[in-house]
Amino acid sequence: MRTLRNLALMAGLLVGVNGLAVPAAKAQSGRCDNLLSAQQKVKCAMASGSFSDLETMLMTSLPQASAEELRYVIDGLEYERSQGNALAMLGLGTIYENGVKPVPQDVSKAAEYYLDAAAVGSAEGMMRVAMIYCDGLIPAPDLECFYFLRNAAEF
Repeated sequence: MRTLRNLALMAGLLVGVNGLAVPAAKAQSGRCDNLLSAQQKVKCAMASGSFSDLETMLMTSLPQASAEELRYVIDGLEYERSQGNALAMLGLGTIYENGVKPVPQDVSKAAEYYLDAAAVGSAEGMMRVAMIYCDGLIPAPDLECFYFLRNAAEF
């Protein structure tokens, strides 16, 4: 089993930071959890286009992932973020908001990713920023919480 996992990791290394291509049909069928590596599972969940699927996959797959796999997932999400992918921005925010070993919890960094998602029109990003501000997890200018809540409701 370990050899199979190592082969999967090596295949991921050969393909690069974007990971292995995952057919959209597999993502839509909800069988992402049958894939071998955390990187493949996250890529599959991203292909579904659902933040709920991505968040679930991140919180279930990454805690068992090796530090190397986690690095590949974060690098892949950072690449997608650089391409303007709001889902990747939300995923990165989730990783930092919750903290996934060995990545420490960093609500300020999570808020930055959520703000990036909000800037490209993500209602989920606006809602997440609003909740961080409303809960007082990081200092925010007056009424910033309500501003993001109102905008999220409009979207």
